[in-house]
Amino acid sequence: MKKITPLLISLLLGLTLTAIAAEIIIGPKKTNTAPVETYESIFTRALTVGSSGQDVMALKKILSLELGITLDKTATFTTNTANDVKKLQEKYAVEILIPNGLSAGTGYVE
Repeated sequence: MKKITPLLISLLLGLTLTAIAAEIIIGPKKTNTAPVETYESIFTRALTVGSSGQDVMALKKILSLELGITLDKTATFTTNTANDVKKLQEKYAVEILIPNGLSAGTGYVE
């Protein structure tokens, strides 16, 4: 089975949500003048059930915003998180699943 590539979710959701998620992880870049937002790839590793960390929190924030749901505030990728990832993948099937030869969400972020 093909795995979803790392940047598909962040590219799919655009810079707005990526900026929100990046701010969760790294915060706004501080300078001597006004703060400057930084846009960095937030998913640098595969995320599956059992993964934990700030990148999982960023993913949950994106899922919450995209799916209009309230998620737990833990930094752990749970079975519920995987189910929500599947919903997001299926919501954007044309952009995510079909190009990767999939017909259903995997719940896996790579």
